[in-house]
Amino acid sequence: MKMAYWKCVSAGPNRKSQVRFYCLECAADLQNWPDGSFYSLKEQLLDGLGEVAKRENLNVELPR
Repeated sequence: MKMAYWKCVSAGPNRKSQVRFYCLECAADLQNWPDGSFYSLKEQLLDGLGEVAKRENLNVELPR
């Protein structure tokens, strides 16, 4: 067992909060893609929120 480095909480209208913990090594696996590119967890989160906002026609501004 390794110490958690990231804590991610997912929630939606049809589900309760889902909590995931990632150690540094697992977070690196999620952020470093097979093609060699880097897609941070923060960028993944913001892109996902942006897609939901667009789909639901929400007027929100997400930080970059």
